[in-house]
Amino acid sequence: RWRRRDSFCRPMLTRPSLRWKRRRCICKSGYVRNAWNQCVPKSECNACKRMRRMDYNLCETACPLTCGKPIPSFCPMDCVKGCACPPGYVIDSRRSSKSCVSARWCPPKCPPKAHFRLCVSTCEPRCDTPRPKTCVKRCYGGDCVCKWRYAKLFQRGKMYCVRRRDCPSRYKQLYGNFYWTLLGNGTF
Repeated sequence: RWRRRDSFCRPMLTRPSLRWKRRRCICKSGYVRNAWNQCVPKSECNACKRMRRMDYNLCETACPLTCGKPIPSFCPMDCVKGCACPPGYVIDSRRSSKSCVSARWCPPKCPPKAHFRLCVSTCEPRCDTPRPKTCVKRCYGGDCVCKWRYAKLFQRGKMYCVRRRDCPSRYKQLYGNFYWTLLGNGTF
């Protein structure tokens, strides 16, 4: 029924599933769709074309992920408009000019017993958070994920991966005991 397709700012940086999606609503004249599925002014989009692998974002984080550097623990929730690395890409710290590189080739640095993953479940174990009733996989930013049988613990602004049974006792009622019951036998 819907046969309309949008124009994209940087089609090669946009997931194919978004590029080929048939839409009921398309961007109005003078606007194009970006890698985050937002309609942006074509003039703003063009400002990013001279930057390597960047697209214009209406709400970029103030603390973008960077190749080989730790993911910031605390970041203001403010939106920053401008050229940004699309999903799956990070700032390339190895270059002098601002550009992006695939996170698969140069991921952010994660703490011991963790690795970077582009798609992250909302049910990744954390010492300080109860396990959600439903899990959702998100593939927009990526994050450091602890190895099996480990949970995230944030202390003094840093992320650590600790054995689930070693979560501090202040979290046991919140997360630990409930979670061990579910995961004690190795099931998720």
